[in-house]
Amino acid sequence: MSDLKVIADRSKNRLSFTLASRINRKNLGELYTEVRFCVPDLQPGFDVVSDLTKCGFAFLDIIPTFKNILNYLLSNGAGEMVCVLKKNTLIYKQIQFATIFQGYKPVFVSTLEEAEEQIITSKRRSTLRFSLYKQALRYSSGDGEQKALVNDVSMGGCSINAMNHQVSLGDEVSLTLAFLQNENLDIPFKILSEAVRVQDDVFAVKFVGLDDDQKKILWDSLIRLSQQKAGSGN
Repeated sequence: MSDLKVIADRSKNRLSFTLASRINRKNLGELYTEVRFCVPDLQPGFDVVSDLTKCGFAFLDIIPTFKNILNYLLSNGAGEMVCVLKKNTLIYKQIQFATIFQGYKPVFVSTLEEAEEQIITSKRRSTLRFSLYKQALRYSSGDGEQKALVNDVSMGGCSINAMNHQVSLGDEVSLTLAFLQNENLDIPFKILSEAVRVQDDVFAVKFVGLDDDQKKILWDSLIRLSQQKAGSGN
């Protein structure tokens, strides 16, 4: 039996793969080839489930290929991506390290059953979340404009780290996200939002009234940011 198995399930619109050995550049490269062969058989919004429960070790030089696979899946319309790993193992810590950088971060679960539950939950939410690396924004909620950092962002909203913020639940918050820009007009991207969670130095907002053009700019910008190296502006 091969240590690598990749399946494109059209009925579930899902890409599933299993790696049952040490992860190195060679077998991850083979996985990348299989993924590119299978994805055209699926529809945009397809789910991805990666079963790594039988892996015991990953070499650190896999990170570029790992990121290439993630970026390829995102660029080709992937929906939720769930990684099944046994927690508190060496491979779990290594894969976590490989995904701490800027970009889309897969959801980590311990069993295939939890993966199914996560996919059901994600379909209700209908939006992916991207972790960002020290991306600044400006926001105002009636007390003048303040500076803050984005923890993560999706097509539906974002989580914001702001020391001593004065935002309350339900407040209207105007956001200026300079890192999300129209390729034709180099201007800051502005979004209206509503505060839906407030806790200590962090608050979360949902975006309000995004039109189709704004959604495209937001999505294209998130993909572009995901393809950058952490800390890179290129």
